[in-house]
Amino acid sequence: SVQQENDEWKKVYTNSTGAKNGYTFIIDMNGEVIKDVKVTITSYATDAGSPYPGVSEIEVHQTSNNSNLKDNLSLVNEKILSGYDENHVTITSWMEFEEIYNKAQIICKKDTYNQETIDLTNAKLIEMADKLVLRGDVTELIKLVAQCQELDQKLYTEITWNNFKEQLINAKHIILDNSDSSQVDVDNALSLLQEAKDNLLMVANDRDKIALSDNAFTRLASVMHMLEFYKGNKELLQKQVDQINVLEADKYIESTWNAMTPALEKAEGVLGNENAMQEEVDEVYSELVRAFINLRLKPNKDLVKTAVAELTKALAGLEANSVKQGDKTVSIKTGDETSLGMLMSLTGLSLLSFIGYVSIKRKED
Repeated sequence: SVQQENDEWKKVYTNSTGAKNGYTFIIDMNGEVIKDVKVTITSYATDAGSPYPGVSEIEVHQTSNNSNLKDNLSLVNEKILSGYDENHVTITSWMEFEEIYNKAQIICKKDTYNQETIDLTNAKLIEMADKLVLRGDVTELIKLVAQCQELDQKLYTEITWNNFKEQLINAKHIILDNSDSSQVDVDNALSLLQEAKDNLLMVANDRDKIALSDNAFTRLASVMHMLEFYKGNKELLQKQVDQINVLEADKYIESTWNAMTPALEKAEGVLGNENAMQEEVDEVYSELVRAFINLRLKPNKDLVKTAVAELTKALAGLEANSVKQGDKTVSIKTGDETSLGMLMSLTGLSLLSFIGYVSIKRKED
């Protein structure tokens, strides 16, 4: 029999040996706490027939080593005393640790567990002790929540306030019970609340709305003024297009007329664009003038005679009109608004065409 921790005796082995010269037996008491051992012999027969009880030796042996577990348990106890106790670590980490911690204490006290159980408990105790997590310090979070509670919901837009309110509620929950919130959890709640507070947008009052409206109108007017200022002056371009549109295409050499047509179409497109800038107008006007100058009339003797007569008349008018010094424009009275330069160009073109025509005719003769 063995005496247990509660002082009660427990019978663990019974046998009838029948041996006169002694008997050896082994009892496995793994997992039992033994305070004392007792052997009761009921009878023993000798050759003489008289009972002769006797016990030679009783030994209790421990076959496992829990010294490493005891050492690590001491280190864990020191860690607990340093602040990693039940009241300062998160509930989740303590619950996972507490189960293996209690088991390690029992094993170290009994000294009767097998080696495999001792080693597994030792490894698990170290692992769970390393996973103990201190609860977060909510001091800064309390300060921010106090600032946020002074804000008036009516002053902010609904969307930004709802997001802010959600983060504020979460922060309050952590402050009221941080038993399962690590420092990382607290810092994250602090950051999200501060961000939501910074993103709050105020609702504009009537005065602000009027000011914003006036401001927007002023900026729009300024932009429109700039657009109007930079719009191109199309007067010269329009006159050039009108002058070309009265010409008859069949009177000009086809290749020169076709070369002029794209420039004319481009010019008409710019005229139709009310937002065309001056740079664009000037560019198209230059292209159109160059194309117009390059037009070549088909050979026509009557047209050349008329052109020469008009040129003579124009030159006579030029001599008759005085030109003031520094004035670069000359008014030529020919009965229409055709410029002298343009008339000379057309006359020159006609003469060139005629000279070419006469030259060809002479070679053919």
